[in-house]
Amino acid sequence: MYLYSGNFVEGGQDQTQPFSATPTVIGTGGWRDFTNLAVDDINGDGVGDLIGRNPSDGKLYLYPGQLTGACPDSCTFSLGTPTEYGSGGWTSRPYLTSPGNIQGTVVDSSVEDWGQVTQFKQFQPTANEEYGDFWATTPADPDLQIQYVDSGGTLTSTTCPTGCLLTYPGGPTTHRKPYLAGTAGWGTLITGIF
Repeated sequence: MYLYSGNFVEGGQDQTQPFSATPTVIGTGGWRDFTNLAVDDINGDGVGDLIGRNPSDGKLYLYPGQLTGACPDSCTFSLGTPTEYGSGGWTSRPYLTSPGNIQGTVVDSSVEDWGQVTQFKQFQPTANEEYGDFWATTPADPDLQIQYVDSGGTLTSTTCPTGCLLTYPGGPTTHRKPYLAGTAGWGTLITGIF
């Protein structure tokens, strides 16, 4: 597993050479078998993590990100020891991705700099929901029952003849039951989510 670090210039990312030409090895051996990966700060410690699905056992594994050294100038990123994050059944989720924390609201905010007030919008996570969340698709299968939590908090189920999109709230050691985010075409029209 290789990490291609982003190259930054003053004011943002270097658009002429956005990634380092020399990747860092962050995982050795066994990665060929993983069929899906999602990257974000899943466990809420402020460092990016990786969730991988191993098709041999159908489980999700959390590889916690770790920083060593003096950040931000000379620290090194690595992956910690994996732990089981989702037990079984994940081979029936064709695609995974993590958009980050999506449980919250956008609020008006402002900052004053040299006497000038700048207004902006800012995402504010819901209290006790500061973990990274992730999305997963279901296959197009008219007989597959999908369990999810509805808007009232009740566990219910449905079928997804053309595939559904599920939102899984993250947590420090495991995910919670999903919400139904999309109800059609996720197994027939979609070829990947990023």
